[in-house]
Amino acid sequence: MIEGVVPAVLPALIVGVEASTNASWMPVLGFALAAGVVSAGATVAVERFGGRVGGILGTVPTTIMPATMGLFATHPMDADGTSSEGFLRAVAVVPAGMINAAFLASWRVLPRWLHADDSRTTLWRCVAASLLVWALLSLAWVVGMNALEPSVEALLAIGGGTLLTTATLGIVLCRHGVPAPKGTNHVTWPVLVARGVAAGGAIAVALVIARGGHAIAGGMAVTVPAIFLTTIVGTWLAQGREVPVGAVGPMVLGSCAVGSYAMLSGLLYPRLGLVLGTPACWVLAVGCVSVPAGLWLRAHRMRTDHE
Repeated sequence: MIEGVVPAVLPALIVGVEASTNASWMPVLGFALAAGVVSAGATVAVERFGGRVGGILGTVPTTIMPATMGLFATHPMDADGTSSEGFLRAVAVVPAGMINAAFLASWRVLPRWLHADDSRTTLWRCVAASLLVWALLSLAWVVGMNALEPSVEALLAIGGGTLLTTATLGIVLCRHGVPAPKGTNHVTWPVLVARGVAAGGAIAVALVIARGGHAIAGGMAVTVPAIFLTTIVGTWLAQGREVPVGAVGPMVLGSCAVGSYAMLSGLLYPRLGLVLGTPACWVLAVGCVSVPAGLWLRAHRMRTDHE
């Protein structure tokens, strides 16, 4: 059934992406909607399957698919059939999601450092502190990139390096992990919708800022960890502290699939086109990152339980 759905849906998506480049608000609304759906789905995955499995499922490549499709549609290939420099530059910086990995990792220690008698007070303290961590790192990244103006080759090397660093951080967090239980409280549809609206609204605001032409503010805005933040806050409020904090390590590890998808798109889109390149990138990213990460987490949990 999947084989029949993909060829039917992708051409429509491609046409929609190409058409939306002429409509200033359609990309913003489209990505905001996608972010809302992904955020709600990620929280459900963490709550139903626990932090280990849910953290991996909640970070498989999703919103990166229409994002890279849009970038490819707006950056035509060079005459020799290779990716344009603009497209390669854009996808090479995606693995700089190491910034968001640091944001996630901060949630492993902040609840202990900022503990309050009331759980919600602890939560909001951690929200403020983790966003400060993200803002400082994002500002440093954007200012550094604007100052250095690295070549495409350097950006690709930086992208590969940050991808490996993120994977290493995820492994460390998972090896020295904390309990990652499943949620026990029933979550209603209005709550899920509210989570999706919050994530979608945050992404929409970020994209509007990014489209405003302010380089530093725009560069910071597009890296805002809206989906990660709404996932953590939503599951904390519904299930308590242990569920989202236990998912931090698997989410960091699983997020490597997104960076891998972006890097693969720079290689495969020009050769296969969007119709074949999109599913190829997704299968490779999930098969080479998400699945092995999930299997390793399962083996590590079984070995830990045995010990």
